[in-house]
Amino acid sequence: MQLLRGGGEVQQTVHLKASRRSFWLWFFQRVSSVGLIVVLLFHMIALHYIDPSAEIDLLSTKIRLQNLVFVLADIFLLGFALFHGLNGVRNVVYDYWPKPGTRKIISSILLVVGIAVFIWGALVLAYLVLLG
Repeated sequence: MQLLRGGGEVQQTVHLKASRRSFWLWFFQRVSSVGLIVVLLFHMIALHYIDPSAEIDLLSTKIRLQNLVFVLADIFLLGFALFHGLNGVRNVVYDYWPKPGTRKIISSILLVVGIAVFIWGALVLAYLVLLG
């Protein structure tokens, strides 16, 4: 690789990696929105419209979580909602803080928070599944 005066080729490589990352974040923002719509519709219909008189309590939750479909729906709901929400916050940050250093720090914090909350939610869900 030949470096151009002023680092032109290096800048192009960095820009290309950043634009690929931006594309995939943009793409998964759309995928997560469609996923949220599908999983939320399933959730609302299954829990609130099939039998609206049924109480939602710990016992009914334990029974529901014995079905793998509901466990997967809850995991996907958690993942889609976290990604969609935190990536939305990241997009707002990118709109208002143009400094790359600030963007990188806040993006890293959001990534760590997202992973931690997903693990926490998955552990709670696993506990409820094992409880039943």
